[in-house]
Amino acid sequence: MECEIILNPEQISVTLDQEDKQALQNIADMLGQAGLLAGLLSAAHVLSWMDKEVGMGTVGTEDWLGLAKTIANSNRLVLIGVQKAAAAQYSRHFTRGTHEQARFWANFQSIVTRVIKGQCK
Repeated sequence: MECEIILNPEQISVTLDQEDKQALQNIADMLGQAGLLAGLLSAAHVLSWMDKEVGMGTVGTEDWLGLAKTIANSNRLVLIGVQKAAAAQYSRHFTRGTHEQARFWANFQSIVTRVIKGQCK
């Protein structure tokens, strides 16, 4: 089954702060330990933002699909750790009222949740 991603609008533009970049680094480390980092970096440019001074970045549906397809066969425990990291960033931005960043992390978390539930293959 293809991963059904419902995003509105189809792409978002977001500027990530240092804490976001650190969270992406932590996620990359978790996935790297699971042997998935190389595939992730080629499939989803989102994780490549962690070590660059990227201003506004645009994340489209294909980026989210690439992320989902790459992590689809990952270890469930690794994905739960990734989900928790994304949830923490979502909560931080939701509380601060930084809506674009919150939406980015909500989408990230949604993808991981769908993979965990077997909705993306």
